[in-house]
Amino acid sequence: MHSNIQLHRITKLISSAITLAIIIIIPLGYFLTAFSYEKRMLEEQSLIEADILSTYIFTHPHSWQFQEDRLKDILSDASWRRVKVHYIVYDVNNKIVVEEGVQPAWPYHSKIVALFDNKKTVGYIKANTSLRQMYYKTMIAFVIALIVALIVFYTLRILPFAAIQRVMKSLELSQNKLIKEIDSKNEVLRDNKKVNDELQYRAMYDSLTKIANREHFCNVVEERILQAKDKSNTLAIMILDLNRFKDVNDSLGHHLGDELLKRVGTIIQQAIPSDSFLARLGGDEFAIMLNNYNQSGAIQQAELITKALSAHILIDDYHIVASASIGISCYPEHGESYEVLMKHADLAMYHAKQSSKPFELYIDAYNDSINRLTFTSLLRHALDNNLLSIAYQPKIESNSGNMIGVEALCRWIDPQHGFISPEVFIPIAEQSGMINLLTEVVLESSLRQLASWHKSGIMISMAVNISAKNLQNEHFPTQIKKLLTKYKIEANYLNIEVTESSMMIDPEKSLELLNLISKRGVKVSIDDFGTGYSSLAYLKKLNASELKIDRSFVMGMFTDMDDRIIVESTIKLAHNLGMQVVAEGVEDQGATDLLKSYQCDYMQGYFICIPGTPDDIEKWHYANTVK
Repeated sequence: MHSNIQLHRITKLISSAITLAIIIIIPLGYFLTAFSYEKRMLEEQSLIEADILSTYIFTHPHSWQFQEDRLKDILSDASWRRVKVHYIVYDVNNKIVVEEGVQPAWPYHSKIVALFDNKKTVGYIKANTSLRQMYYKTMIAFVIALIVALIVFYTLRILPFAAIQRVMKSLELSQNKLIKEIDSKNEVLRDNKKVNDELQYRAMYDSLTKIANREHFCNVVEERILQAKDKSNTLAIMILDLNRFKDVNDSLGHHLGDELLKRVGTIIQQAIPSDSFLARLGGDEFAIMLNNYNQSGAIQQAELITKALSAHILIDDYHIVASASIGISCYPEHGESYEVLMKHADLAMYHAKQSSKPFELYIDAYNDSINRLTFTSLLRHALDNNLLSIAYQPKIESNSGNMIGVEALCRWIDPQHGFISPEVFIPIAEQSGMINLLTEVVLESSLRQLASWHKSGIMISMAVNISAKNLQNEHFPTQIKKLLTKYKIEANYLNIEVTESSMMIDPEKSLELLNLISKRGVKVSIDDFGTGYSSLAYLKKLNASELKIDRSFVMGMFTDMDDRIIVESTIKLAHNLGMQVVAEGVEDQGATDLLKSYQCDYMQGYFICIPGTPDDIEKWHYANTVK
């Protein structure tokens, strides 16, 4: 009897405790879980909307406050939302810009998130979501819990402890169900985070090449400019545009064109330093930021990129040769803002493309901001103070690959304006009357270097370009003779290069002077053949020993059948006239093989060797000479 009373008391106590726990835990647990879910969902959704609005504000910084309909369209896009939200957008002065949705009745929960334009707060977005539905469900949970608690209480009072164990199992099942519900809601939160991450990635990266886009590039460059100002550092900007990319799309299809863009992005990324930054601006245009690079370093990097792109790219059994025109601008010489540096790099790229050169460094003359008189004065100063330098580019024998000569290329890097293209300063020298002095300086420097090479056993020839003005100077042959005598060089080791166009200014006088130079043993080469207007009759009269095919025809052989025919026909014509042939602008192995099959005598171009200092050329010579 006593044990029954004791059991009754214990059962009653346990029943009461369990009943009370059910009444409290179930509705309270549901409320806390649901509230936490609603709060976190609102926060996640608010941040996503804030990111979307900030991206829109970044592209419309001065007009976003007045585009109510567009803002409403953005806020009303509910395709991805899981919570019904009422939005209010304020400007920085707390003035309402736009309101979307219906203001929820009390009780409700709010979240305020700042809107940014380039890291500057320009407004806020307030998101409100109703909690009334949650309160109703909590009340329902409470009623259910109360009913369950009463049933449990009376059941436990009647049933023995075995019934209590069954009830505990039932509670365990309920607990597991609650855990699954919580896990499900956590999964929703994780999905929202993935959506947010995907939106951020799409805003900053190009979907095709997976490299940074224009907006991301702008942000990085502006940040690096600020750092460069603080630390007095330098940086360089390159804009790279693929040549004849439209031909690839038209002839091989957009699929291969897209694949080529991806491959080019990979090649450039591998060719630039690890602390540089690469982006695709759109179409076939890329941009590169070189950190802590000055003008000369940027030029060397452009040469490396050009050589890297010259290799054949195999796509779906097609061998594609990619070439590009690169424009370079440097901070702070060419600008101190992102917009100015990009504008100047774009101008330089345009000049590179127009002149069929692989790259150009921006100079102020492109903007006509420095008049010709100023450049004339600077050139005179450079000549008087020996500020010009000579770079040399090897010319090889096609079959053996051995270097048989070099071409002297005049370089001018002004302390204030940086690299100045020969296409800028040569016309100035011609118009100012300094071209004869400039030619004499280049000839003397080149022959001095040639004498040094001959002394060390490197028996090669030297090619020097001359101007149309030199062909009008009756003392020019005498100057050549004096310099050859001074440096004890045999005349046949000097090659004078003259373009078709310059010969046609005064054909009779040019012919007389060039033939006089040729009779003294100096070789005469017709440069940029195919771009001028010389006649075959004139070529027969000219005692030239060499003909150089213009780079524009050589570089176009794989994309233009007419260029291929012109190259092959020119080689045959020159050989029939007793002249040897040099192909300029050899940029890849395919061009090398094709020129060999046409029996071209000599080749020159970036694929063979980039222009360099005498030390560079000597190293290249010893590394590539076939013994």
